[in-house]
Amino acid sequence: MKKIFKFLLKFIPYRMITTFFWVGLLPSWQKQWVMVLSVPLFMLIVYTYNGNSFINLSLVDAGLCGLTMIPIIIISGIISSYLYDNNNKDSSPENFTISYAFMMILVITLILPGLLHVIAYIYHLYYYFINVTLHLSNSYKWIIDTTIIALLMIFLPMYNNYIVNFSIWPNYIFERNSLNYYNAFIVQFNNALYSTIIFYVLLIIFSDYDITKIIVYYQNIFGLAMEKLELISLYAYQRASLL
Repeated sequence: MKKIFKFLLKFIPYRMITTFFWVGLLPSWQKQWVMVLSVPLFMLIVYTYNGNSFINLSLVDAGLCGLTMIPIIIISGIISSYLYDNNNKDSSPENFTISYAFMMILVITLILPGLLHVIAYIYHLYYYFINVTLHLSNSYKWIIDTTIIALLMIFLPMYNNYIVNFSIWPNYIFERNSLNYYNAFIVQFNNALYSTIIFYVLLIIFSDYDITKIIVYYQNIFGLAMEKLELISLYAYQRASLL
C-alpha cells in the first residue's frame, strides 16, 4: 500500500487538482474564482468533445458531456485530496477548492435547458439591438456570443454563491467536517441541487417555460449515460474474460 501511495504521489499532480489549477492558492476569493473559471472550462470541454459551442449544440449532447465530466472531477478530486491530506499538515479549505468546480459544473449540467432558454431570450434582445437599433450587419454575431459567455461567467457564480449563502438546505448534517475532502463533495452536491431547484422555480414563475422540457432532458441524458455505462461495463467484462 505504501508503494502505491508513493507511486501516486510522484505521478499525480494532486496539489494542482485539489486547488483547481492552483486557483485555490490565490490570496482571496478562491471559491468565487474557481466557480467563475469552471464556466469556460465547461464550454471548452464541450467544444473540444463536440466541435461546437454548447449554445449552438443540442441539449442532450451538451448535457451528456457535462455528465461525463462530473465523475472524472469527483474521482480525480477525491484521490488527489486524499494524497494531499495524507502528505501535508495544512487542511485549509483553499486546498480542496476542486469541490466548488464540481458544484458549478453540476449546476450548469442540471440547469442547461433553462439556461439555454434564458440565453435565447438575451440573444434575441441583443440581436435586435445590434441589427435594428444600431443597423449593424450579422458579422457582429461574435460580439453577441462573447458578451453572453462573459455574462454567464459573471451571472452563474454570483447566482450560485448568493443562493448557497441563503440556503435552507440541511447541510448542517455535513458541515461539521466540511473542510475534509470526503465531506466537501457531499456539501457541494447538496448546494448544487438546491441551486437547481431555486433556478427552475424562478424560471417557471417569471417566464412561460414548460416544465416537461426539464423532464425530457433528464430522461434523455441519464438514459444515454446508463447506456454508455452498460457498454463500458460489457467491454470491461469481455476484456477481463480474455485474461
